[in-house]
Amino acid sequence: TGGRVVASPLAHMIAKDMGYDISSIPGTGPDGRIIAADVREFVPSATSTVSAPSSEATTAAPAQAAMAAGAPIPGSGFTDYPLSESAKEVAARLAQSKRNVPHYYLTVDVSMDALLKLRKELSA
Repeated sequence: TGGRVVASPLAHMIAKDMGYDISSIPGTGPDGRIIAADVREFVPSATSTVSAPSSEATTAAPAQAAMAAGAPIPGSGFTDYPLSESAKEVAARLAQSKRNVPHYYLTVDVSMDALLKLRKELSA
């Protein structure tokens, strides 16, 4: 594509927030397009880092170090991803709803003897 990186706007935004060079991320979308999931699952290698530091890169270094602490952690059959602020808020509100709103559970005993007898007669 002549040096042009084909990626979704969300993928560009996530890569910028995480401090990744979007051109080093392989795309799995249509025609090799980089999608948001590609950026989230991307694990940068030591060779994919930019070797020539710019003034912007030196000011972003502390932010990149902080993002490294929140990088995905692969496990045995799963991968832990850091939660976004919106996901944390949703989880907090769901827990608050369960905790603060009264909940009660009902049970009902039903005698099915007559119905089972009728079923047996009809199927015979």
